[in-house]
Amino acid sequence: MICNMFAKAWKEAYQKPDYVINTDLEFNNKYRLIGLKSFWVGLFDLLILLCGVLSVLIMPFRLAAFVRCFHVHWESYLKDHYSQLREALVMNLLLACYEWIAILHVIVLVFMWTRYYHVYAGFIIAINEKDQVAKYGSYVDDLKFNFIVRADLIYNVYPGLFDWISILAALLAAILCPITRLIPFVRSFSAYHEKYLKDEYAEWRSACFVSLSLVVLDWLTLLAGVIAICSLIRAIPMIQDVRRYIEKSPDAFGNFRSDPDWGLRKIVWRHCGFVFVDIIFVPMFLVCLCSVYRGIEIVYLIIHTTQWTETRMNVIRKCIFFNFLNLIIDVVFFAVFLIPVVATMYRLGPWCLQVRHSWRVFFYQQQLLLADAKAEQQQQQQQQQQQQQKSTPRRHH
Repeated sequence: MICNMFAKAWKEAYQKPDYVINTDLEFNNKYRLIGLKSFWVGLFDLLILLCGVLSVLIMPFRLAAFVRCFHVHWESYLKDHYSQLREALVMNLLLACYEWIAILHVIVLVFMWTRYYHVYAGFIIAINEKDQVAKYGSYVDDLKFNFIVRADLIYNVYPGLFDWISILAALLAAILCPITRLIPFVRSFSAYHEKYLKDEYAEWRSACFVSLSLVVLDWLTLLAGVIAICSLIRAIPMIQDVRRYIEKSPDAFGNFRSDPDWGLRKIVWRHCGFVFVDIIFVPMFLVCLCSVYRGIEIVYLIIHTTQWTETRMNVIRKCIFFNFLNLIIDVVFFAVFLIPVVATMYRLGPWCLQVRHSWRVFFYQQQLLLADAKAEQQQQQQQQQQQQQKSTPRRHH
């Protein structure tokens, strides 16, 4: 560069034949100023050239761009108007550093399998971009650096990192509580498929962390269910309610996209709560069962219960409570009136006969109740058979 400037100066001096004999030093001073200026500009150009060489040493892939810079700006260099060449060489060094950043991100991106599709889609868009300025920026002629592809590669690393953290959270939830958290996790991939293709699945990432937070609640719910099953009293009703709920709502376990289904949890917690309510009635039932005559009605209700609905359970609880209350009244009255009867002695015989008659009347009434219940049950069965016969179409011979 300095040599080129000096050559121009010598050429200009050679074209003036009176240079040697002319005593005027104006042209000579101009020559010296040009030389001095060319020296400092040359040092600056040497620094720029070192930047260009350093860019090739840092990233050998930038060699083609380095050579292309001189080819594109050679005419501007000959005219001493090559500031764009200097800018391109410095920019080539910066792009070499940027290239290394992109390569390091690509190495990490290899393990981000959730971003493969989006990287491929972005690469196709960048390749098919027809606008050269949008594709290469202002360095479309010399550097030809595709900013879109490299920026897309760097960008996809960070959503991929968030995806890995979200997947690990969901997997941890499925491992800790597979009964309730595994099925929603598997279903979530199909539920968010369309949003995944559009790269709009940030909701899925947050749902993974919500799933992990629900593990504690699900474990407490499972513990409540175990308590209800171990109580035996609430085992059958709870299983029936759970089965009925799952049949009515096939999507009971959810898929991350839907709101958490609280129906199953409410059923389990409700039956667990009833366990502690039934604990009060179990001793009452055992006392009534020991008295025999106060336990017959209760046993009858339990034996003839086909559907353990809440209404039926409330009827049984009501029956247990009133029979227990009547038993206490019986004990009180028996103790109050037995003492005078035993004291008088002559009233003991008639009193025993009356008690015996009362027992016979009571058992007779119970037999009538059982007979009426059987008759009613048979009548219901006959009505059901008749309805089935009416509903089935007759075959024409």
